[in-house]
Amino acid sequence: TSNYFHVLSYDNSSNEIVDIKDAPESELDPYIKFITGYEDKNTNTGGGSKDESDRKSTHTTRSWEMKTLVSVTKRKFLFRNVGLELFFNDGSSILLTCLNKSKASSLFNSLSSRIVNKVKDEDLAEALQVSSNPNLGINYSALTDSLSGSFASNTSSTTSLANKLSQAFSSNLSSHDLSLNATKKWRQGEISNFYYLMILNTIAGRTFNDLTQYPVFPWIIADYTSEELDLNDPKTFRDLSKPMGAQTPVRAMKFKQRYEELEGTDAPLFHYGTHYSTSMIVTSYLIRLEPFVQSYLLLQGGKFDHADRLFYSIPKAWKSSSEENTSDVRELIPEFFYLPDFLVNSNNFDFGLLQNGKAINNVELPPWAKNDPKIFIQKNREALESEYVSKHLHEWINLIFGDLQRGSKAVENLNVFHPLCYNGAIDLDKIETERERHVTTGIIHNFGQTPLQIFSKSHPVKNVTTKIDIEFDRIPELPL
Repeated sequence: TSNYFHVLSYDNSSNEIVDIKDAPESELDPYIKFITGYEDKNTNTGGGSKDESDRKSTHTTRSWEMKTLVSVTKRKFLFRNVGLELFFNDGSSILLTCLNKSKASSLFNSLSSRIVNKVKDEDLAEALQVSSNPNLGINYSALTDSLSGSFASNTSSTTSLANKLSQAFSSNLSSHDLSLNATKKWRQGEISNFYYLMILNTIAGRTFNDLTQYPVFPWIIADYTSEELDLNDPKTFRDLSKPMGAQTPVRAMKFKQRYEELEGTDAPLFHYGTHYSTSMIVTSYLIRLEPFVQSYLLLQGGKFDHADRLFYSIPKAWKSSSEENTSDVRELIPEFFYLPDFLVNSNNFDFGLLQNGKAINNVELPPWAKNDPKIFIQKNREALESEYVSKHLHEWINLIFGDLQRGSKAVENLNVFHPLCYNGAIDLDKIETERERHVTTGIIHNFGQTPLQIFSKSHPVKNVTTKIDIEFDRIPELPL
């Protein structure tokens, strides 16, 4: 919870920054109160208000000179247009959320007018500018207007809600579609596959500052048993044209049957009740690092899950998400391609014992990694930049960011998640009952948020397969 802070009386210019649990009840964002668990903790049990002099929490703060601000980008939080992400010339960034859209717009205009420097990387600058476009992807306002009546009346039936959610999910895209300079460069081999995926994630609203909208990357390698990795063999790679729920015929059939069984019922239609990117997935991957372990413990109720359910083996994680576990369709995060540290238990956390009596420590690696996290990262990155992946990466982009994300094409490609995982499916601010708002907020916050759809047409194929040098040293400098 130390990542959640509150600015007191922004409109009155007092600008005092306090820990969220120390903020006055009347000023707290009700959505932040709910997801951080502070709904009732700011209320005096005797009925009186909490006096500011009683605040005992201390914390460090950080400030930036206005001249170091290089970009202000509009972001969604819980699919609400209330977020702003600020980027600075030292590579740092921060995510702010406002009480409502009006306050966010006011703050955006105020900060934007004071920017004197620019983002040096022109592709990143383009991505940040495009991601602030309210017309990006689909006509969200039309969808939310059509759904607002679902929660406006207590007499609304489950059937009505299911129908409206389905209509929202299958609604036509707007005529707007993106033509990015970064796409042209990627097709010509001028930027790496890794960096292009980071650009797309940025445009689609994904950020390192929000665990619920963390950048998503694909599983690339399917071979976690060989002593040596052959990047010239197509069998080495996962099928990038299929989601993780369809990597084997048997697995695909199970999810197809689930969808068909829901047809004709009052329930919303979907293949997967879980998502490929959630805050729990992200913190599970990064559980060996601070501060992510604290975020994990917050989500897990203050203690580690049973050892066998933790992330402790790359081969096991692949087997689970691609074949064995129908509740697991997770993809990867960028750290799998540049940060060996997350695979090492350098903090010596006690994760407990597996059922076989073995203690969990460092993440178990495939044989071809030679028990070396750096080799694993290097090989995984080489696979991402390989000729095979360069020829097929557009297929995965279509699933996650493109025309196979929604509608009939998503159904055909076994790529449908719960409707509330999609932006535009519901407007939290138009839900009248507090209970329904809490339930919906919990689903959106905990069960995954699909990236904004940024392409309405099939993504073009990469034209060339030019060898690109992997600049590991440059990654930390990027303000992502």
